[in-house]
Amino acid sequence: MRRSYRYNAEKGEMVELVTSWSRKEARSAYIQADITPFKSSIDGTIISSRGGLRRHMAKHNVVNPLDYKEHSAKAAKEREMRNNGTHPALIAERKQAASDAYEKVRNQRIADGTWRR
Repeated sequence: MRRSYRYNAEKGEMVELVTSWSRKEARSAYIQADITPFKSSIDGTIISSRGGLRRHMAKHNVVNPLDYKEHSAKAAKEREMRNNGTHPALIAERKQAASDAYEKVRNQRIADGTWRR
């Protein structure tokens, strides 16, 4: 179990901080309530349980978009970074292109004899 401490200047010693959860709470199971029955927009059947929803989604080869919420948010952030030019890969590409252009000019001038440091 993880514990936290702080220094108490009056006592001159470390004092353990009391946490709001215990080891027993951390190991308890999470029981999720069943879903509210609803009508499927695919075939009009009434779905009244999580198992029924899983079977229905498998039967019709569909997925819940909320299952990909985190992935979608990450992809949106990456698209935004690419669009505004702050994506690390784009920055590295620009640095490499600038370096390549510099080396090309440098090599041409060295070949011409006009390169000076």
